[in-house]
Amino acid sequence: MPRLSLYVHDTALWKSPRDAAREYGVHLQVVNPTDLPTTVVMAELHVTYSVDAHLAVVKMPIAEPPMFGCSFKKIEIPQRLEANDVASGWLIFRVSDTLVDSGDIHQYDLVVSDVHNVVESRQITIFRERTST
Repeated sequence: MPRLSLYVHDTALWKSPRDAAREYGVHLQVVNPTDLPTTVVMAELHVTYSVDAHLAVVKMPIAEPPMFGCSFKKIEIPQRLEANDVASGWLIFRVSDTLVDSGDIHQYDLVVSDVHNVVESRQITIFRERTST
């Protein structure tokens, strides 16, 4: 049966003084613990926030190209994983300041899926602010 395992090693938050956006980075290890090959086909950052006491979720795709996290090794999506294989690197997501500043953020969830529709997620509780790549 297809399966994925996710391990978050580090996080980052970059803010642009010139642009109305922030980039959130997640250093991730994606493991295929099965005897069957698979391909990771999607990675999103789900941002749950409230505006006027109503919850909303925005699904942010990978930033291409990233503004800040360029010097880090990235996980390319799609990412082929052979049986018992692992991929490690950064995923970078751009979030508009207008979205972030318009409401209270309740949580961040990293969501990854493969070609077999296996979906795994990890809640991210802290993004470490960084000033440069």
